[in-house]
Amino acid sequence: MQYWQRRSDLRWSHRAFNVSAYYGLKNPPFKHDALEPYMSQRTIEIHWGEHHWGYVEGLNRQLEKNDTLYGHTLDELIKVTYNNGNPLPEFNNAAQVWNHDFFWESMQQGGGNMPILGLLQQIEKDFGSFTNFREKFIEAALSLFGSGWVWLVCKSFVE
Repeated sequence: MQYWQRRSDLRWSHRAFNVSAYYGLKNPPFKHDALEPYMSQRTIEIHWGEHHWGYVEGLNRQLEKNDTLYGHTLDELIKVTYNNGNPLPEFNNAAQVWNHDFFWESMQQGGGNMPILGLLQQIEKDFGSFTNFREKFIEAALSLFGSGWVWLVCKSFVE
């Protein structure tokens, strides 16, 4: 198995190592400096290399102690550990690993373009205009503690 090793200067070195783990730290699908000037390389290295890594490590430590959760996909693990609204201790780390995996996959160099076709039509239907949606989206993000990351979820498009 290959893994990324965190060094004290927050740079990462790639090494081959035999390790037994439940979940691994996925690499962002872009170079760490690809999102500048919107997100700096240092910000990505800290967020991915410390925060995301910490959730993966925390989850793996919890799973070492609970054989009944072994073998679940991350999606299944989140559902099982949510425990019908009474979350088990593993739920937060599992959900944060999923959240961060999704976070990295949601960004790309040169991203942020105007949506097109069905997505744009649905935004205009639900929010009146893309400009109105953008204002509400930014307002929602600024009202949150922490990173202020919000999601737009589309269940279906209007025919």
